[in-house]
Amino acid sequence: MDRMPEWKRHNFSLRYFEVDRDPLEKALVLKKEDERLYLYLKQVFQDERRVEKALTELFDRPAIALSRPLPDGFWLRAVSDDESLLSKKGGEKYQKAVAAQAEQCAQIFRLPLSVVSGRAGTGKTTIIRAIVKGIRQVEGVGAPIHVMTPTGKATDRVRAVFERHKIAGVDVSTIHSFLASNGWLNDNLTFKRWGGKRSDLEGTIVIDETSMLDLALAATFFRSIEWQNVKRLILVGDHNQLPPIGRGRVFSDIIEWLREAETHNLAVLETNMRQMENRLDGKGQGILDLAELFLVDSAVQSQQTTPEAEQLLQKVHQGGKIDEDLDVVYWNSADDLVASLVSDLVSVLPREEADPPIYKLWRNEIVQNNPERLQVLTPHRGELHGVEALNIELQSVLTNDLIDRVGAVDGITLNDKVIQIQNRTSRRGLWAFDFAIGKARQVELFNGEIGYVEPHNFDRADLKKVFAGYSKKRLKRFQVKFARKEKICVNYGREIPTATRGRFTSESVENNLELAYAISIHKSQGSEFEQTFVVLPASRRPLSAELLYTALTRAQGHCRLYVQGNLSPLLDARRKENAQSVLVSSSLFGHFRTVDERLLDRSNWYESGKIHEALSGDMVRSKSEVIIANLLHQAAIPFSYEEPLYADDGSFFLPDFTLRVGGEKYFWEHWGMTSDEGYSAHRDKKKAWYEINFPGRLIETLESSQLSSDANRLIQQIRRK
Repeated sequence: MDRMPEWKRHNFSLRYFEVDRDPLEKALVLKKEDERLYLYLKQVFQDERRVEKALTELFDRPAIALSRPLPDGFWLRAVSDDESLLSKKGGEKYQKAVAAQAEQCAQIFRLPLSVVSGRAGTGKTTIIRAIVKGIRQVEGVGAPIHVMTPTGKATDRVRAVFERHKIAGVDVSTIHSFLASNGWLNDNLTFKRWGGKRSDLEGTIVIDETSMLDLALAATFFRSIEWQNVKRLILVGDHNQLPPIGRGRVFSDIIEWLREAETHNLAVLETNMRQMENRLDGKGQGILDLAELFLVDSAVQSQQTTPEAEQLLQKVHQGGKIDEDLDVVYWNSADDLVASLVSDLVSVLPREEADPPIYKLWRNEIVQNNPERLQVLTPHRGELHGVEALNIELQSVLTNDLIDRVGAVDGITLNDKVIQIQNRTSRRGLWAFDFAIGKARQVELFNGEIGYVEPHNFDRADLKKVFAGYSKKRLKRFQVKFARKEKICVNYGREIPTATRGRFTSESVENNLELAYAISIHKSQGSEFEQTFVVLPASRRPLSAELLYTALTRAQGHCRLYVQGNLSPLLDARRKENAQSVLVSSSLFGHFRTVDERLLDRSNWYESGKIHEALSGDMVRSKSEVIIANLLHQAAIPFSYEEPLYADDGSFFLPDFTLRVGGEKYFWEHWGMTSDEGYSAHRDKKKAWYEINFPGRLIETLESSQLSSDANRLIQQIRRK
């Protein structure tokens, strides 16, 4: 307020909240915790209580009585795939993995509330498929089953899985379309707090990609259903992914609640089936190995950096081919980045002749009609490495500046790759031509769906004249073919035909579409691509672990990372304090989680590796490292945590702590798993590296009950140097 003129200033003290409590409580909830006053928006407080009430009531119900028993060995058969490579070559490891999945299916099947959590590739979809088979077995083919997801892309993916495995009769939809059909969405797609119809859905409801549900969406969903009619609710997701863009971290809070309750309602999938299959098939496992370095699961975050993690980071530091499925490229300027991206993208486009121009290669890609084959991902919208700049560059190169020849509608022209940016439910459907029925109809389309721009059928003859140089007509409309909607062309622009002959309408391109050669990592959540090209800039604000994990796990076949400068963007993303989920306050299920103000406002003290004295537990990994960090703070010795240390030959390691004493640097390593053979070998290699490159600078402690006294003695020796 200091910058404001005096007449605009007003000092508002805590006492005012007590004096004005009655009028304030019409919009706020005031809560005291640990002698501090916290404020909620009333609707946020009510949303949390709504979610709690629905879930705790389901949790407290008795187990579901089955109308007929499941035959012996049913679950093992349901999760097994006899035709898969894993089944044929996986041996004992595969048998153990599917036995564990079968056990988890049996564990949750009769529970009215259950949660299935697992990293990318651990078999979450397999569990859903098996549960559906189990319900059909005990309740009959007509048993009501509803699978819902937060995005249209995820919905299409679930449908594709059921079709591939010949599972019919499952109602699959987006949560938004379900809410819209029951009157819970306003025209501007915000949620109603009351006034919608309480759905009488029966049977089983499965929510996939639950980590994407923000508090408002979750609360509206729980308000919209008469839960007495529902037999079971299964929440499926991966809490290591990005938290929702909206308020809260609902899925993570549910997992913490069930973990503490130590119940059977939580099934955590541990074995990575995709990793196992890639290893057998020679496809590489670099993507998933690297993704595991960015897990935010509390059990993983509390462990010291392992030798395997350090060795993988060393390979990434070298760049180039990391594994069959992962490459790393380093760049410095935006020009370097664009040149590398274009070259790498063009190299994987389908070729029909020896040395064709780039625009023909891109047209070959479009003809394949698989917009989710290749995708550039970047964390930011702005800046020269962001979505907007990269899209303009790639549009120009890949379409051969087609925009200059035929024009564009709101910046989008023929052969462009585009993404729908607005949910269009059935009430506000888009006009499209459906080749399956041979006429125009309105279709649903959801935020995040990707497709290619094609000429409108009415304009093909005119466009041929334009390309031949006989006409100067400009583009006024076009059609888009979206992924997994092969028989539908969606219309955008002016003079769009409707179902009534001779009647036309308009559909804003700007309000519906954006270029999608590059999309944000946030936008990619819930999607899968065959190959990804992921841009990781060196940013003043570090990237988060969840962002890196999400970006890496979007690729099903191959990922190429474009890292700016050096390894720092990845190392900074691994730091506990840079995780996004730790910066979200919530108070579900009796847990009052607030974010320390010092983590929110770091401008006056934070730099990578610097540990705030009051935040050691939030910033270092293991309990032993917290002890050492606290002792160093008490001794007033400046230090940093996991600061990369480079030798003259370019090799590097991550010391646990780097100390600065008397103008010199010393490196503290705490050796933990000394009984592990692999760990001991890595320790010996690391000690030899220190001896060659930084002789006399290594300080060591071992894991023991005497750690505090051992560390204290070493600190006293250091202070005398």
